[in-house]
Formats: sequence, C-alpha cells, structure tokens
Amino acid sequence: AQPEDYIRYTKWHKGFLCCINRMEGPQTDLPLYAGCLFTKSRSDREFYRDFLKGVPLQIEQVVELLRLGLKEGRTPPKVSLDGVVNQIRGMVNGMMEAFSKPISN
Repeated sequence: AQPEDYIRYTKWHKGFLCCINRMEGPQTDLPLYAGCLFTKSRSDREFYRDFLKGVPLQIEQVVELLRLGLKEGRTPPKVSLDGVVNQIRGMVNGMMEAFSKPISN
C-alpha cells in the first residue's frame, strides 16, 4: 500500500522541494558518491570524469528546487539546516578534497 499511497498523494507531497539538510544534500551526498566510485580502469576514470562534470548541474538543480520551495512557502525546518553552511564551507575551503581522493590513489 505504501507505493500506491506515495503515487496517489505525490501531487500534494512536495518533500523534494526541501532537498537539503545537515544529513543529506549535495554537500554530503556528492562527496560520498565520489568516494564510492572506482577509478581503476579507463572506463571507470571516464565515468568519474563525467560524474565530476555533472556536479555543477546537480547543484544548480538543488538551488532551483529550493527556490521553488521558497516560492511555494515550503522550506526545511531551520533546525535541519544547522551546520549546512559550515559543511559547504568545509568542502570549498578543503578545495573539494573529497573529489580528488579517488583519483589520487
């Protein structure tokens, strides 16, 4: 029944507009994914390169969803955003180190 309920009520459920919090979002998910990708073979490295090329688009899409949520008055609870800015700053100040680890081995 759960999948049917999700489909039936999706037009009212817009949780996807609150797509960032201290536990998930591009600041946590993308480095996690990067660390799980293989880079041993040429095709692995090409896939990883394409993944990295897609990061800016993924971030733009998150920003677009957040703006739409803001426009509709659907925003994440403030408490769930505690630490998000520091997580993003940490990525930037660390020069995106998590993304270079898979190719530095």
